[in-house]
Amino acid sequence: MNKELLKEATSVLNIQDVVLRDFKIHIKDNYDPVLPIDDGQFVVQFRHGVIKSTLTIDDEDETVPTIFRTIYECAFRFVPKDLGEDDYNDSEKLEEVSCLEVVARFSAYYNMNEKVSEDALNEFSKFNVGYHVWPYWREHVSSLIGKMHLPSFSVPLYKIN
Repeated sequence: MNKELLKEATSVLNIQDVVLRDFKIHIKDNYDPVLPIDDGQFVVQFRHGVIKSTLTIDDEDETVPTIFRTIYECAFRFVPKDLGEDDYNDSEKLEEVSCLEVVARFSAYYNMNEKVSEDALNEFSKFNVGYHVWPYWREHVSSLIGKMHLPSFSVPLYKIN
């Protein structure tokens, strides 16, 4: 983490909005969340990170703020608890045995009141955008748990990967 680049970016960026862009739910045929199961038979795995960032500049009208947009993806899946140690490191195996996966993409929008380096924007995307998106992700998951009758769990606090 380069604190100088982060300082450069945070001095000119102001959060405008966070919007749920899209989400997908994949449930395998052999899993039905409504049917009773042992809640302890699954482990919940999480992932998150920046997918893409774009800068919108109006060169003809400098009074229009520049918009910096980052697409941030968050996901969780249920995998069997009784997998072998090596299986938890095998992405193909995990894909095969997971019974449910939820993936959401959020767009985070920032007004930029002056120019900043691309390196500073990249550093900001890696280390700050998640803090802005995470509360929306937590609320989204909490709502889905109730609507889909999923086993109850809490999305952990945000951590930088």
